[in-house]
Amino acid sequence: MSQEQNTFLVRVKNVGDRFVDLAQCLTVCSQKQMHQVNSKGKPYCYSVSVRALTLAASSGIPVLTLPNTWVVKNSVTKTSAGWKKQMRDAGFKQKDLSPYARRLRVAFTDYAAHASGSAVSYLEPQTQMSSTTDGDLSPVFTTYETDAGDAVTYAVASEYTTLVIPATDEDDEPMELPAVMLSSSTSATSSYFRVIGQYLRSRSVMREDQQPSDSSLSPDNFMVRLFSGAQPETDEIITEAQDFQDVRPYTMEIDNSENFGPEFQTATSLNIDALSATTHDTVTVEAPLGLLCLGDIDGSGTTTAEADLFEITVHAIYEM
Repeated sequence: MSQEQNTFLVRVKNVGDRFVDLAQCLTVCSQKQMHQVNSKGKPYCYSVSVRALTLAASSGIPVLTLPNTWVVKNSVTKTSAGWKKQMRDAGFKQKDLSPYARRLRVAFTDYAAHASGSAVSYLEPQTQMSSTTDGDLSPVFTTYETDAGDAVTYAVASEYTTLVIPATDEDDEPMELPAVMLSSSTSATSSYFRVIGQYLRSRSVMREDQQPSDSSLSPDNFMVRLFSGAQPETDEIITEAQDFQDVRPYTMEIDNSENFGPEFQTATSLNIDALSATTHDTVTVEAPLGLLCLGDIDGSGTTTAEADLFEITVHAIYEM
């Protein structure tokens, strides 16, 4: 078991931002890249406590994670293997990747990833601003520019893996799909690679109530096509590989005019009222891939207040 520990704050916004990527949060806070999976593609599980410091809603707020199950583990491992095989078949070596892009990264649901692969509806770690002593907060991550002059925001730095899926007809263009674990819908989509759903549909294992004919693999399945030998999309594979995580996912510089950055222990922020609105103010969960959702997962419920503030402590990271 790999022991890691860090504490940071997140503020749930009334615009519906609610997803926490613990690997990226720890990367930003420590300026050392943390991962969702190990070098072999097997997912990590994060042991984490979420403590409500201020909470406007008297009914509390749910803390949602992926289930710590065999299906979650194997769906991620198989997707990672397919992604790596695809690049090998295209003649792309791991050393050719950006050093920050050599492991799979997946989003929680459709709602957590943009079609481009960047993060949306996310919560980023907060720190106390250096210009005040009353607990005013500012994001730890400071937007910076690349040598080419492009702005790197937290959403860009939190990019998820885009998979190139061959079309069923070799004359058609391949699909470029960000990888997400859960789906907001059970319908077919050409916008996201839904890891668990595609994995379950790719297994040729029969249930007791099935006939042998029910176990055949469908060529329409994205997971099956990810492992196919089709090569008309080599250029697209290389382009996506080169574009994925091609920027440093944390800020090197500490701008003291704005905040203390990662050197400041966010848990010591001043004048934050203790929670009194709910009975249970701390929840400890196991979060596969380090993915959390604070609030309703589809954003359709009552929006939370801007003042809702949570302290998140990562106790340990271990392989599932």
